[in-house]
Amino acid sequence: MPSRMGCLRRLRTKLGLRKERPPTVDFLSTAKHADHEPLLGIEIGRKTYGVGKATLIGYYPKDKPLSVGSFCSIADEVVFFFRTDHRPDLVSTYPGYSIASTGDLFDDSVFKGPTVVGHDVWIGYRAMIMPGVRIGNGAVVAAGSVVTKDVPPYAIVAGNPAKLVRMRFDHDTVSVLQAVQWWNWSPDKIRANIDLFRLRGPEFATRIEESSNQPTQPAFAP
Repeated sequence: MPSRMGCLRRLRTKLGLRKERPPTVDFLSTAKHADHEPLLGIEIGRKTYGVGKATLIGYYPKDKPLSVGSFCSIADEVVFFFRTDHRPDLVSTYPGYSIASTGDLFDDSVFKGPTVVGHDVWIGYRAMIMPGVRIGNGAVVAAGSVVTKDVPPYAIVAGNPAKLVRMRFDHDTVSVLQAVQWWNWSPDKIRANIDLFRLRGPEFATRIEESSNQPTQPAFAP
């Protein structure tokens, strides 16, 4: 039998006195609601995983608001914002779709374009990703960061707002990694070259370049 508190919460929601909670998503290469129904408009690459659930604020499926690449690691309680509901340029910052009580509602939210997370990205605990941000391949977002601007590939960012702490690798190494795109390798190719993934970034790049210069003695399996 439903609890009295549960019935009260549903009644408050129906009467508009209580807002529904925003959807959450499990990152296991398939975006799903907490009730395991698919979340439309969200793309997640292979092998991407999350610890716990991320919250989606301003989620509208028609926007196709989020794309996450392959081999990403996403910590618990990460929040993605997709629409700006509070407009400081209007008379009131209160959301337009809620301000009227007569039924003459309007939606003043702004969609700034899809949020794009590249491949091999690590997003730390309770990070917040603002609308329309692009996070480059190999980037690291530190726990608790608020990402308001695009993050370059292989950058480590932290803080509120998130700022560059340092690059993971030197420019030449990043260029090789961006060109190789190991995240697009087949599972068989990754298994055949598993020793490469035990190397530091510059060592990995050197092995790849050696293989390109000496095709008769490949440093990795094609």
